[in-house]
This record gives sequence, C-alpha cells and structure tokens, in this order.
Amino acid sequence: MIFETKRLLKQKEDNTKEFERYGKETIISKINTLKSTPSDDNYRDEFNRIVCTTADNLNVSLPKAELLVKIEIEKNITEQDIETYIFNLLSERKIKQLKSTLQKNAQKLGNIDKALTLTSIQYEIDKIKTDKVWGSDKFEKIILNGLYGENINLITMLCLINEFDYSGVYSSNPDLYSYLKNPKLEAIPLIVNEMLLLPQFLEFYGIQSNLTVYIADTDYTEIGEFGPVNAKNIKNIQDYIKNVQGYLSDFQNVAVLPISQITENNELYNSVKYDITEKVKSFKDYDFSREWYQKFEDDVERRFESQTKRKIFSKNEIRQKTLELTRSIWACNAAQGVVLGTLDPNTILISTERRERDVNYTIDNRSRENFPPVLYVLKAAENWNPKIVQKVT
Repeated sequence: MIFETKRLLKQKEDNTKEFERYGKETIISKINTLKSTPSDDNYRDEFNRIVCTTADNLNVSLPKAELLVKIEIEKNITEQDIETYIFNLLSERKIKQLKSTLQKNAQKLGNIDKALTLTSIQYEIDKIKTDKVWGSDKFEKIILNGLYGENINLITMLCLINEFDYSGVYSSNPDLYSYLKNPKLEAIPLIVNEMLLLPQFLEFYGIQSNLTVYIADTDYTEIGEFGPVNAKNIKNIQDYIKNVQGYLSDFQNVAVLPISQITENNELYNSVKYDITEKVKSFKDYDFSREWYQKFEDDVERRFESQTKRKIFSKNEIRQKTLELTRSIWACNAAQGVVLGTLDPNTILISTERRERDVNYTIDNRSRENFPPVLYVLKAAENWNPKIVQKVT
C-alpha cells in the first residue's frame, strides 16, 4: 500500500502542476485571440478596444487599464476554457504530426496508398492505446508485412478469476460473469470483447490475422501464487478455459489455450526457468544484480503486502513464502518471455497488464531481441471497479 500510495501522490502532484501550466497558457491564448480579432471601430483589435474603453470608464492610464483587463480575463477563466484550449492545442499538434508521419511513410514506402493506410492505422492505434507501444519499430514492420499480405499472429495472456476470503481460503472461479455479482473480480467478457476489436480493426484495413488467447493456468499450477494446489481448483481452471473457449466459439481464427500447453516439457522454458531461479536466489551475477536486484526487492515488498491481506500463509512463514513465491514468478515469467519470442516473427502481444509488469518477460537476455512488440489497448483487470461495471452493463 505504501508503494502504491507514493506513486499515486506523485502522479497527482504532476497533474496539478500541468493543469496550472495549461491555465496560464489559456489566459495568454485568450489575450492573443482578442489581439488578432479586428475591431469594427478605430481601436484596431478587440483587446485594444477593451483596454481603451476600460481606461476611459475608470479614468486610469492605459498601462493600468491593460493590467486590469488581464486580471479580469484571468478571473473569468473556467475549467471548460482550459479543457477547450487543451483540446485545440492537441488537435493542432496531431494534425502537424499526421502530416509529418504521412510524408515520412510516403518517402519510406514509395507508395502513397500504402502510406495513407499505414498513417491511418498509426493514428487509430494512437487513439486507443493506453501506453506507448513496446517495440514500436518492430510493431510498424509487422503492420507493414500485414499490408503486403502476410498474416499477423496476435496473442494475449488472460488471467484467471481469483477469489479470496482474506481468511486464508482461495478459489478459482470458472464463471465469466461473476463480476456482475462481485465487481472486484475481473470483468472477463468486457476484457475479451475489447481484445476482439483489434483483429476486426486490422481486417477493416485488409490485414489478415489470428488471435490466440493464452490462459495463465501456471500462475496456480506451477507458481503456486494462490497457495497449495487442490483438485477442486484444478477442475475450476479447466472449466474456466472451456467457458472462455465457448464464449469465443463464434469467432473465426481465435484459439484459447492454457499457457502450459507451450511451456510444459519445453526444454528452452525449463532451462531459462532454472537459470533465473538460481540468479534470484543469490544475485551473485554482477550485471544481473545491477539491473534487477532493486526491482526484485520492490516486488517482494509489494507481494508481501498482498499476501499479508490474503492470509494464505501463517504469520511466521509469510515473509519466506513471499520471497520464494516472487522467485518463482520471476523465473516463470522470464521463461515465458523467451518462449513467446520463438513464436511467428509476425507476432504482436496485446497486453492486459501494466507495462511495469510486462518487463518481467525480458528478465532473461535471450528474450530481449526476439520478444514480440506489445500493444497496450486494454485496461489492467484490477482497474475494473463497481462504477465502471455498472456503466458498461
């Protein structure tokens, strides 16, 4: 909680300063607009007219009248004025950016039709993405390949529906619509629906694609993130996978697979998992420690807070269990990242997570070069709250 609170407070502080800056720019913009608006009389422009009439009415000097007018303009600036200014500013920037992007694409492709299509796709992606594209150069190359007729392999990782009673009991919930009863749970249908928009979006531009939804079953069965494995939860996870498959059965070129299907008995996966497990046990590797030690320690503390609330482990073992759990998560995530990098070269990952979380896929150096580009168009599952769920439903 301390970790998240500091981050949110810093974000709020930055946003407040930015809004104040835009407020000052809005005032200047209002004044400049008045100065550029011709007056119907002999005052040249509207700003000069207001200053002169103010000086006459109050019997003050022109410099004093100008100061009073500026104060009055500032006093009457509303939040709506600031929002309008920001909107117009961003629109102007976007138009300039689009012209520049189109010109670059035309020079690069030597084909104005393809350049227009690529620019349109980039514009639409910019509107829907929730974070910067990870591996933007590789992402653009794959989109271009799609425009020239190659199939694009879209993949995503979908979490399980996890329920805790915060008294030590965990259960995996197979009901996709359980969020309607408990808004704290992941709104899987809403997430999946949003995910399906991307292949439909690509199809609109004549790009063929297939989507594979990987279910993160190893979070429970292999990592043990939610405590001891039992037969009931294994059955629930199997039913959950079937329910997701059923939900998507009407859509072509969409597959639903447990992530274990591509990691189990995979020699590369097991090799990376072993290597990273050893590294996070000792941190004796200097280069690895310099890059990852502090991130690992921060992750342990964050998970310790959540595990304390869940009470799955007893008080005298929770610190050690959290450490072991974090090691396991890092090792499995790193190994998954390497395996995902061996998929089709035209693969794009649609992330349902935050960017900081996805960095775990690149813990091992072997995944750096081949890891697919990541497109963030979905809100993280934990961002769903009662107000959002009620609004959407």
